[in-house]
Amino acid sequence: MLIAVFQAIGKVRKLIIWKQGKADSHLVKRVRLGHLPDDATLEQYNMIITFVVNSPDANVYLYVYGETIYPTLVANVENPAMVSNDWLRWGFRNCFSSR
Repeated sequence: MLIAVFQAIGKVRKLIIWKQGKADSHLVKRVRLGHLPDDATLEQYNMIITFVVNSPDANVYLYVYGETIYPTLVANVENPAMVSNDWLRWGFRNCFSSR
């Protein structure tokens, strides 16, 4: 099981591939929850996810729902120099799913 989790994280580190029709709904949800600013784009959201999955300080949590395991990485995104979008300057802390 843990091997599969680390393989999934490795895939996301290389390239984020959203399931068909899911990218926009995830972005809208993060904006609605206040995790991202109203003008956030999918490209910016993907940059944050990439930062989180590559952060050496990220924590990995495994959430189980029924028979499905959802690996989730959590990291602080506070340094705008590390993520080059101006709108990140306000900084925030959030969870982003690696799936």
